[in-house]
Amino acid sequence: MHPWYENLEDELRISQSSHFVFPAHLHDAMEMLYVETGRAGILLGDSTVTLHQGDAVFFFPNVIHGYVPPDAGWDGEPSRTVLLIAKPKLAGSYARPLQSRTPRCPILRASRLPEDFSRVIGQILRYHQLGEHQVSRAYLQVLLALVWEALDTSPNSDSAFQGLLYQALEYVTAHFREPLNLESAARALGLSRYQLSRLFTGRLGMGFVEYVNALRIQQAQQLLLNTDLPVTQVAYSCGFETPRTFNRVFLRQCGTTPSAYRTGG
Repeated sequence: MHPWYENLEDELRISQSSHFVFPAHLHDAMEMLYVETGRAGILLGDSTVTLHQGDAVFFFPNVIHGYVPPDAGWDGEPSRTVLLIAKPKLAGSYARPLQSRTPRCPILRASRLPEDFSRVIGQILRYHQLGEHQVSRAYLQVLLALVWEALDTSPNSDSAFQGLLYQALEYVTAHFREPLNLESAARALGLSRYQLSRLFTGRLGMGFVEYVNALRIQQAQQLLLNTDLPVTQVAYSCGFETPRTFNRVFLRQCGTTPSAYRTGG
């Protein structure tokens, strides 16, 4: 599945879960996953890496990442993870470095984490659940102070390019239901056609039109399963100019027609 842009409204999220799986995506926040028990799989670049109990990973803003089952030998053993997502502005003196630097390796194995790491995570979770947001934000800055040296960050020479990709995906996510092409999107973003095309093919491995159609088909799948809208209306609601184009793209991506998909055929 293609990476997608996630529009985050909350400034801080923290939760515990089991067997956490989430497709490749990016957003404007820092994200951390900590493995309390068991194992977890992460998407890091083109590779899948397994985290073990006590390990953590930090993804800086606008970096594509995701979560998958740990590895081919995973037997379904119980696991528990803590997911923390925070907007940079909550990070105090670390706000700017989060956006301008990158960790040499975002994975911190248990042996490299300070003793107080899990306790601070617990405090962020506790105070966030209590609604004591000022306290939970203060502990977030403590957390970053504990791990910053171990993250071994360096200037992100690619930060401008990452920022452009984020802006482009944000724009496409907001407008994919409307008539949209490479030229109009590039104009709205203040880029050339070549620059915008390179963002998608170079970073996402797919063309602009392919990405837009993928978003439209995802939306169409939801409408087909959860509403009684006629297939023709679904096509127009998702941004396709004609039902014929919708049927062709849907068949290519899903291996079946919209009508058959709705009925489970």
